[in-house]
Amino acid sequence: MPQCRVIANQLGETEIGVLKRMALLTDEEMLYKKKSEAKRCNDMETIKTALFETLLESAVADENGGFTFTLEGKTYRIKDTLEISKIAQDHGYIIIY
Repeated sequence: MPQCRVIANQLGETEIGVLKRMALLTDEEMLYKKKSEAKRCNDMETIKTALFETLLESAVADENGGFTFTLEGKTYRIKDTLEISKIAQDHGYIIIY
């Protein structure tokens, strides 16, 4: 590493000392990049999609002629399975028919 030797001579340090500084700088740069990438990922919006058929399968008929439908932990009592689309859209889903 001739460049390292030149830098070490200019700084009055050993080549090992310069290499350690370079490695530390690289680690700090990588940490910064990872934090930047994580922030970008956190800023992204999640797009939720659901197949209508799959949503229908989760509706359970009840004794009153209606259905019980649960989405994201919230339970709904509905009269018609067509209400499922509206509920899923209210939860931010794009429905695929």
